[in-house]
Amino acid sequence: MQSDPRPEAQVVARQFVAAHFPTCLIALLAGSVAEQGGGLGADLDIVIVDPEITPHWATHELAGWPIEIFALTPDTYRHAFALDQRRRWPLHLNLCRTAVVLTDRDGLAQTMRDEAHTWYAQGPSPLSADEIAAARYTLTWMVDDLIDASDADEFRLIGHDFAQKRWTIICSLIDGGWARASGGCANYTRQTPPSRETWRKRWWRCARVTNSRCSSSVR
Repeated sequence: MQSDPRPEAQVVARQFVAAHFPTCLIALLAGSVAEQGGGLGADLDIVIVDPEITPHWATHELAGWPIEIFALTPDTYRHAFALDQRRRWPLHLNLCRTAVVLTDRDGLAQTMRDEAHTWYAQGPSPLSADEIAAARYTLTWMVDDLIDASDADEFRLIGHDFAQKRWTIICSLIDGGWARASGGCANYTRQTPPSRETWRKRWWRCARVTNSRCSSSVR
């Protein structure tokens, strides 16, 4: 594996925080770098909590590292957690609960991480009957479009959307309700416990059928 020529991630993250948010209450290094060390294409996800800033998202670059900033205030980070819950997409929760603490004034960072763990464990609200009916309707017309697709590129695009939608629904029904990015589907399904083996097999069957159909269309 090729080594990363860039300076060490935490060193660069601390330099960035010191230069741009020197008085922040909380600074967290999150994302793949914090969890697994990242790779050559990894960026730095940094969560900032500062009462003097306007909440925003921004991108920067330092020492060869792309940097994404998630800037919040002590009064708004819980709103971000609530937004994750409503959308069933734990973006801010995952960033905070798995992060490395860079700055922590008065122990607030640990409090925020603990809250993120609690919110994540609670999960979003169960799908309502109307949401399930809408999801069934969406999957039905997607399947119809897949059957009718005659162009390989069209099939790939529809197949991707169908697989992602199906995956989101499966997560919403059997795994506490949190949706996941398609890039994490493979690793997650390999870790599925035996009690959910039927769902895991259904997911892989869907992915393999889509791939087989695409290959046939290309030929």
